[in-house]
Amino acid sequence: MFDTILAALQETGIPFRKYAWTVAPSTDYGVIALESGGDTVWADGHMVNQTLEGSLDLFTRNAGETQFAAVQAALNSVGGLSWYFNSAQYEEETKLMHFEWVIEWAV
Repeated sequence: MFDTILAALQETGIPFRKYAWTVAPSTDYGVIALESGGDTVWADGHMVNQTLEGSLDLFTRNAGETQFAAVQAALNSVGGLSWYFNSAQYEEETKLMHFEWVIEWAV
């Protein structure tokens, strides 16, 4: 599922990667990361259902309305993916708009 999500995001034309750059590119970019286990269902001492949770970060040098809409459309296109928009902030140090989504999917 992780690669399916990444492929859908790359269709936006924004370079998304699984890992952060050591030096940010001069264009818009995104980072997707697996971070933790989400909801888990146990029965008779065994895990029977589990979800994984991650984050998706978009960095852009402008207001980002077009990129924001493209990312949300890409997330909607992935079947079996739950997500919500978590935050937006302007990062003074880098002069970038930073948008963050939380994503979750069943394994």
